[in-house]
Amino acid sequence: MIAPPALFLPHIDDAAKAEELWHAGKAFMEGQGWRAVTEHRIFHLDYVHNSKEMEAEVGQSHSYGHPFTWDYVPDYDDPKAGEYVIAIYENEGGPFLVCTHNRGFVRGEPILVGSGERTRVVYFEGYGPGD
Repeated sequence: MIAPPALFLPHIDDAAKAEELWHAGKAFMEGQGWRAVTEHRIFHLDYVHNSKEMEAEVGQSHSYGHPFTWDYVPDYDDPKAGEYVIAIYENEGGPFLVCTHNRGFVRGEPILVGSGERTRVVYFEGYGPGD
């Protein structure tokens, strides 16, 4: 079982700055039309995509991210081939929005994980439902 950590964003040492950037990313998602993004902060997400078990974790590489350019096609079987997950947003009713630098946080659309595809959600400490 994964213990929920305190809220952080990769490479950001200041908690207030991490919170500010998390809200900026949420605003970017809402600007793309995702109107029901919750205030929950997700640390880890296990899910099934095309019959393959996958995971997204803040601070870890995701194979569907694009590390160099939009033209780069990663080896999707290599779990370290993509760029790091910066934030995972929960859109009420789904889908989950997994954001890397180029996939939803600074530009582009997020990696979409349907609510029916998820198998486990780990929230940051104090930021889950009922907290």
